[in-house]
Order: sequence, then C-alpha cells, then structure tokens
Amino acid sequence: MPLIRIEDDARIYSAEDGETVLLALRRHRITLPSSCEAGECGTCKVQLLAGEVHELDYDPWALEPEVRVRGIVLACRATVWSDIEIRRLRGLEPQRVLGARVLEWDAGPLQLHLALEAGELAPGDVERSVTVEGAQTGCLYARIVAVDGRHVCCVLQLAGLVSVTRPQPGDVVVLRLPG
Repeated sequence: MPLIRIEDDARIYSAEDGETVLLALRRHRITLPSSCEAGECGTCKVQLLAGEVHELDYDPWALEPEVRVRGIVLACRATVWSDIEIRRLRGLEPQRVLGARVLEWDAGPLQLHLALEAGELAPGDVERSVTVEGAQTGCLYARIVAVDGRHVCCVLQLAGLVSVTRPQPGDVVVLRLPG
C-alpha cells in the first residue's frame, strides 16, 4: 500500500494502488483545494517532491507545461502507485475549507442543509458566500443563512445550478469560504 507524506505534516497517509492523491487524502479527512475533480480547472495543484505518480488525462490549460516541469501535478489526476511526498501550494488555498455531509435538499427555497464533519463555522459566518463542491453535486454557489452548532443551512444561487446534479442526503461535500 503506497504512502503519502505531506511536507510540514508529521503524519503519513495510506493510499490504495491507483487511487488519486486527492481521494486518498480526502479518505483521511485531509482537504486540498479542488473543484472540478476532472483535471480541467487546476484548483488542486500540489508539488511532487519525491516519488512518482501516474497522471491521468487533464486539460493543458489546467496545468501548463512550464508549471509541470517544476513538479506541479493535479491531485485529482495524479494516481499513487508508490510512496510519495507532496507540498501544498498554500498560495492557492482559500482561507477555510470545511468537510460536510448533505442532510437535506429543499428545492422550494433552494436550501441545502449540511452537517459539518471537519472544521467550524460561527454565527458571524452567516451571510457569507461559500462554494459547495462534491463529486456528485459539482460546484454550487451559495450564501450561508444559518449556523446551529455543526448544522449549516445555505441558500443556493441560481448561477450555481447550471448542469449540476441535485444533492442527495449523505453526499460528501466541501465548503470553501473565501479569504
């Protein structure tokens, strides 16, 4: 079983043969910036410091050749077959990334009810804009309207509903709050 080490993190994370860096770390509740998860946006860039990965197809716009030669790879398209070490590209990360699970989707007022699994929100986060991203839902744009402990209610913005699958209870999502 291959291992993933993140620079400046004393822990070591296991990966299944052929699993992407992004999915392997997500299994361990480690979040990296991500959006499309298809190699088209470039949000999940990390620097490969040691080891080798097999890169799945990606859009050249998402990872330019001059960036790739510096060891930068897309975590969503880099599959792990041996032990590796990566560096987070902190300049690309939003201020806060929170893991959550969909509790309910209310199509009437376009509300999404979530249970936080990683990270915290405060009452002061109400009215902040947030993106809700998940493998099943794509990228949704929303506004936080209520925070009650680990439960969050967001109202979706119509712009975020184009070509998006309706969230289902149990879907795992990531909330991104801009810095």
